Amino acid sequence: MPLGTAIHNIEITLGRGGQLARAAGAVAKLIAKEGKSATLKLPSGEVHLISKNCSATVGQVGNVGVNQKSLGRAGSKCWLEELGLRFGAPKILESKKMTQLHVSPVRLVILDVGGVSLKSRVQDLA
Repeated sequence: MPLGTAIHNIEITLGRGGQLARAAGAVAKLIAKEGKSATLKLPSGEVHLISKNCSATVGQVGNVGVNQKSLGRAGSKCWLEELGLRFGAPKILESKKMTQLHVSPVRLVILDVGGVSLKSRVQDLA
């Protein structure tokens, strides 16, 4: 790779998978190659020395403008439907989303065996 190449998804240790420059819009620059190691300038400004055998992807991570959208007012992020989660719990606001769960009703038969009641699934009604 020539010096000054933009790379992302960089391995720190050989075989461990990409760990550096993986966020939206992140890019690192290859600034030097010496012997068996290469020097990178990371998005944070830190200069990091890694092995030349470690893998990386050429180019910049996509979705560069992810933080550029103005939400308009405080609390409006909670109402984004594409977010999907609010305070760590699944967010289901509308009844149409409940129909997408495809829950089929089941008829249960209760058997009494020696004073212990057992529930068994017989068939789906739907």
